[in-house]
Amino acid sequence: MTKIRRVFLPLALLLVLSLGCGFSFGGEKTPPPPAATPASAGGESGGGASQQPTAEAAQPGAEEQSGGGEKGEELSLSSVTTGLQDLKSYRSHLEMTFEDASSGEQQVIEMEMEVVNDPPAQHIRFTNSGMGGTMEIFRIGDQQYFISEGQCISMAADDEEEMGDFINPDDVMGGLEGLTRVMPDETVNGVRCQHYTFDESSLMEEGVTSAKGDVWIAEDGGYVVKYTMQAEGKDPETQQEGHIEWDYQVVEVNTPITIEPPENCGGAASEFPIMDDATGLTTMAGLTSYESPSSFDDVLAFYRAQMPSQGWTETDDSFVSDGNAMLNYTKDGRTVSITIGTSGDKVSVLIVGE
Repeated sequence: MTKIRRVFLPLALLLVLSLGCGFSFGGEKTPPPPAATPASAGGESGGGASQQPTAEAAQPGAEEQSGGGEKGEELSLSSVTTGLQDLKSYRSHLEMTFEDASSGEQQVIEMEMEVVNDPPAQHIRFTNSGMGGTMEIFRIGDQQYFISEGQCISMAADDEEEMGDFINPDDVMGGLEGLTRVMPDETVNGVRCQHYTFDESSLMEEGVTSAKGDVWIAEDGGYVVKYTMQAEGKDPETQQEGHIEWDYQVVEVNTPITIEPPENCGGAASEFPIMDDATGLTTMAGLTSYESPSSFDDVLAFYRAQMPSQGWTETDDSFVSDGNAMLNYTKDGRTVSITIGTSGDKVSVLIVGE
């Protein structure tokens, strides 16, 4: 059984921000657990990500309806994002609203996602009304970008990190059990869906006193198209009591989406020379770092040749020792230091400009 990570918005926000540098969306390479599986009564549930939800047991006297399944059947939902990796592209929007019961203060967090699965690319935008800030995260191929408060960081994506290892709605909304099928089936956001409802008994979380919600699951693909919930209760960790609402939507399924790198992000990489075999390239305002499989002597020779050719003058406080160097340069009142060091079988380079 999958538990909801957090029901209350402040903790959900902390979770989202704490995961920001090591980020999860759309498109796992290994087969994920089913998006929706029949509620178990003592055995394992089966089915793949694209399998339609089916009833393990319908309520007595349930009438068969069009679209498959029966009114009143129960369903368990392990993930709100499973099945999305089988789509060509989509956009999604998650809005979380929390109202503090004692102060009446309301906070809204929005997470908007654009996802293209082939070739892989994502764009996530977080907006927090309480903090008054926006954060954007891009991943395009093997490069990722983080933008916050006007600053942009560009870095190479971890080769072992899948596209689905970034932040996604599952990091905020967990699984549900005991959802109940209602009829008739509906078309939501242009997708034919089966409609299910749930209450607080479906939430595997302490502190929730009441809840009601609806989930619409695509008949073709088994992914969640829409998920809404309203709940009351007290967070067991903070003892903060209040009302929370979730509204999650998947739209523009399989429509053409173009995701491009943010403008003026990683410009420092073009200002200073970079080895052609650079890996793990990270750039932000005034700072560039990377690794090279070339030898220490080759990297040192590269900078001592390239920097003067671009008008930089090496200063007297530069130094070189066995396997380590710090080269300092000036040009037009500006300074830059280049630190070169050995790290295992690679050479690390750090460029800091002022």
